[in-house]
Amino acid sequence: MTATSSTVLSNVIYLIGAVAVAGVGILVLWWRHRVPTSVDAKMASFQKGLSALAPDRNTSGSTGRPTGLGTEGNFKVRPVAPQVSHLRVRDAPAPVGEERSGPNG
Repeated sequence: MTATSSTVLSNVIYLIGAVAVAGVGILVLWWRHRVPTSVDAKMASFQKGLSALAPDRNTSGSTGRPTGLGTEGNFKVRPVAPQVSHLRVRDAPAPVGEERSGPNG
């Protein structure tokens, strides 16, 4: 059985229509999810990255202005004492079955 030219033509038109609808859908998705390329958008993205790396505790909202008096803000920085280990490596007991070698062992 052979297909007539009208049947083949209607199948081709259906295929072209399906490809066209898929292409329009792809263009809509691309348009909605594209990355903005303006200078303002790049500056905003850079500022967002900076605030993610080092958030400023002195700012209120997104104005970037300190809320405290002066440039110190409203928090104090306390020094942290270093932790000192009282057991040095050369004073540590040798593992079972091993002997110390060297000047102290």
